[in-house]
Amino acid sequence: MDARHFDPDAGTDVLIAGAGPAGCAAAIVCASAGLRTVLAERLAGPVARPGEALHPGAETVLARLLPGGFADAVGARHEGITVGWGTEPRFEPFGRDGNGPWRGFQVDRRRLDALLLDRARAAGAEVRLGCRVREPVVERGAVTGSDSTVRPRRCAPVPSSTPRAAPAG
Repeated sequence: MDARHFDPDAGTDVLIAGAGPAGCAAAIVCASAGLRTVLAERLAGPVARPGEALHPGAETVLARLLPGGFADAVGARHEGITVGWGTEPRFEPFGRDGNGPWRGFQVDRRRLDALLLDRARAAGAEVRLGCRVREPVVERGAVTGSDSTVRPRRCAPVPSSTPRAAPAG
C-alpha cells in the first residue's frame, strides 16, 4: 500500500506522540518505509524556542532527513561549547580532522521544526497538530491504540516493551 494514500479509519501502524525533531525523524523513517504513520503534536504548529545549539554530528542526520537542505534554519556556526557545571567555565572544542575543526551550529527551532513537519507529510505521515496523545489503550498486554484530544485511534496490536503500560503524561 502506498503510504501517501490510506484510509485514516483503516488503522495506523505507528502513532508518534510529539512532533519535535525526534518525533518528526521517526515519522519520516516510518512513513518512508510504507508504514501508516500518524504524528500527533499537542501544539498548533511550530513555535519560537530558545536558540538550539547542535553538535556537528547532527548535520549528517539532518542531511538524511531533509535532502532538500536545512540552511534556512541554520544561524551561527561554532567550533565547540563552553561547559562549567560546578567548575570554572571552559571551552571544549568538538574536535577536528584533516579538513579542520568540526563546527556545530545554532538553529532556529521554529524553522527547523517546520521543515521536518513538511518532510514528514511528504513522506506520507498524517500530521495532526493540536492533538495531545493522553495515554495508550492497552488490551491483553498490548498497546492497541491511544486516547487523544481529537479522536481515539485504533492500531494494530504491538507487544508492550514494559511489564505493564502506564498512562503517558
